[in-house]
Order: sequence, then structure tokens, then C-alpha cells
Amino acid sequence: REMCATAGERDRWADKKTTGLNQRMANQSINYSLYTAADAGEMSRLLGDVFTERDPPAVVVGLTAAEFEAFVRLYGPKAEAEGLTVVARSAATGDMVGALLAEDSGSEPPDGLEQLSPKFNPIFDILGQLDAEYSGGLARQRGESVHLFLLGVAQGHTGTGIAQQLVTEC
Repeated sequence: REMCATAGERDRWADKKTTGLNQRMANQSINYSLYTAADAGEMSRLLGDVFTERDPPAVVVGLTAAEFEAFVRLYGPKAEAEGLTVVARSAATGDMVGALLAEDSGSEPPDGLEQLSPKFNPIFDILGQLDAEYSGGLARQRGESVHLFLLGVAQGHTGTGIAQQLVTEC
């Protein structure tokens, strides 16, 4: 039996999916803004929860939310200075429901990474190898490109377009 959908079936499915997304988005109002130091604790908790529950490398090495939060907090001052990080808040409650930690690709990482849990080491090794292959050994210049570093949306708000809008806002 053929398991492929016809073009018409795919179009109807895409329309249904888009309609569902639009209905879910219409049921909530989200405010997007640039990260400020006042967002530090909430963003660290959100990304700590999201990554330790749903990011395969973080789950495999057994990172705790507190360990991941410490990692995110190191990037707070850099995020505020560079003005590239965006947060999403529920207009109804003011709660942070999404965050995109972004950085200038040519900037240096923050101080203190060596003090993080050694559980991060295999993740940093993998990411370092990917970065070296991607860049071909060429150094990136400040202001040349943006690194979309950590993107997370709170449980209960996934599938509503928040992540896509965070990227658009960045």
C-alpha cells in the first residue's frame, strides 16, 4: 500500500496545521523585548529547565537545572552589552515564556566557563569540533554575524510560534 500523501492531502494538512497554530497564537498575547539585567534570573531558570529536560546532550551528561542556570548566568552581562538577546513574556502574567540567548559570533566567551561542572566538557568538545568544521579555521570578526546560541520556550507554550518570533525579533 502506498503511504505517501497526495499534494492535495499535504496542502490540507498544512492548512490545518497553520490554522491550529494561528488559533493557539490568538489565545495568547506575547511581548518581545531585548534582554536586560533584570531578566537574568528568570532567563537562567527558563533555559536551565528547558535544556536539562529536552536537550539531548544536556540530558545524556546528566546536567541539572542549577548547573545549566550557572552556565546561562555567565552570559548575562555579555547578553546585555551586545543587545542581541531577546525574551518573550506573557502579556497576561508577565512571566517569561521564551528566550533566545544570542551573541556576536566574533566575540569572546565570558570568563568563568572553566569553573562550570565538568559535565559540560563533552558538550563543549562536540560544539568546538562543529564550530571548527563550520568556520574552516577562519576567525570570525566582531559584527560579522550573530550566533543564535540558546533558544528555549517554556513547557505549555511550545508549538505556538514563540521560538520563530524570537528568531525574527533577533
